[in-house]
Amino acid sequence: MNLIPEADMQENKTIAFLEKSVNECGGYIESSSLEGNNIYSNYSQRYASFTVRIPKDKEDSFMQGMDENANIRSKSESTEDITLKYVDTESHKEALKLEQERLMAILEKAETVEEIISLESRLSQVRYELGSYESTLRTYDNLVDYITVHIQVNEVQEITEPPKQSAGERMISGFKNSVKNIGRGIKEFTIWIIIHIPYLVVWAIVIGAVVLVVRVWKKRRKKKKQNSDCSK
Repeated sequence: MNLIPEADMQENKTIAFLEKSVNECGGYIESSSLEGNNIYSNYSQRYASFTVRIPKDKEDSFMQGMDENANIRSKSESTEDITLKYVDTESHKEALKLEQERLMAILEKAETVEEIISLESRLSQVRYELGSYESTLRTYDNLVDYITVHIQVNEVQEITEPPKQSAGERMISGFKNSVKNIGRGIKEFTIWIIIHIPYLVVWAIVIGAVVLVVRVWKKRRKKKKQNSDCSK
């Protein structure tokens, strides 16, 4: 499943609600990350991503809570049938257990050192593979008992519900938003200019020096050409 709520992260309300909801339904956060907070901009959007595991019988209540307490932008669900994988892994596990029992029985009757070493080597390999299959089965059991939810939280300055508007109202609203965005863009550009003044000054000096050198070179070339024409 992929659930993407959007909410103001300034006070981390959405994240706090998410963590509380996961704990209350007996789930856990498998992984999380928080990025953003750009120092070059006052309007620096942060975003967080979470992978949470929720008990399957708590799926409906968890999703309903997120729907009621977060501004959902998009949501998608998917399922994977692991029945064949589970059966195949289980059969490999049972085959290895039988081989382990046979090897141990043969090992008890082994007489030479070479036989003992060979049997113990194979027995060690069988035990390793058996442990791997058992670990895979535990993972499958966990997948059956829990659902995986991927959540992305985006910071916004304000949350607005999409109202039902007439064509005229939509044009006025769009015009206001455009003016607001232009003002925000001018503000951010001004901040960017002020922050990068040292770099701009250095580049201005370098470009000015290059232009000056080119002009001097052109003048000398022109003068040299004139002197050459006079000598003729």
